[in-house]
Amino acid sequence: MLTLFVLTLAGCGRIDNNWKLKAKIKEITIKADQAKNPVYKFRLDSLTDFPWNEAYFFSGNSGGIGLDYISKNIGAQWDGPDLDDGELRLIFVNDHVVVSYVDFDLNDRIWFLSCDSSPQIDQNYFTHIKKNTSNQFITYLHCDSTNKIRMFVPKHCSEIFKDRTDCK
Repeated sequence: MLTLFVLTLAGCGRIDNNWKLKAKIKEITIKADQAKNPVYKFRLDSLTDFPWNEAYFFSGNSGGIGLDYISKNIGAQWDGPDLDDGELRLIFVNDHVVVSYVDFDLNDRIWFLSCDSSPQIDQNYFTHIKKNTSNQFITYLHCDSTNKIRMFVPKHCSEIFKDRTDCK
């Protein structure tokens, strides 16, 4: 009976921040920085070792984001931590179940965009990524007066961002 109880608890464990995936995403930024071409291409699913069909990138830039907001927008129950002001989170969902997530902060200088979005510094923000239609990404360096940010954009909408790839 005790063994059955322990096995049941092990199966219901909370999903932890995926540090291995974060390291792989950071490796992409290093490869992109070393490439001669300012735009670097990759497939998001080539970095994952778990099944997923949708991913969501959230930015908690206006007081943070709570569990209800995340759950509502991903169409699955989010039982992980709230997203604090200045934090960024990439959540992977497979058939309406959260399977993994990665947290970033603004110091990581990584941002995921969709075709119809741009980072908003003064509001909460999220990008929806579908594995079957927006899994191929380009990454480029976006510069403003004080920061260099590595932007990740679905390849099929890279034309929209082609004029933003030059940092001086």
